[in-house]
Amino acid sequence: MADSARRTGRPRSAAADRAILDATRSALVELGWSGLTMGDVAMRAGVAKTTLYRRWTNKSEMVVDAVAVLFDELELPDRGSLRADVEGVVLSFAALLERPEAKAA
Repeated sequence: MADSARRTGRPRSAAADRAILDATRSALVELGWSGLTMGDVAMRAGVAKTTLYRRWTNKSEMVVDAVAVLFDELELPDRGSLRADVEGVVLSFAALLERPEAKAA
């Protein structure tokens, strides 16, 4: 890797990333889209606002990433047939979209 392509400074904290995304979803449920602010998320996550802005340029990007994490929870069931498998995925996806944080996003 070329020196210019290497990242300088301290590596990002995975724990801070999780805390920020959790705080974003929590704030989204409690405050809604219009009430959610970068400052509120930073306070809930226990980080500085600059920490958020190093990762995301705006609230929209942060919320997209926070809600996208939920899609990692989707399970691909093996119900014995393609039709049943597809039905299972669709039902899981529908349940995910019913979650308060997904609705608020």
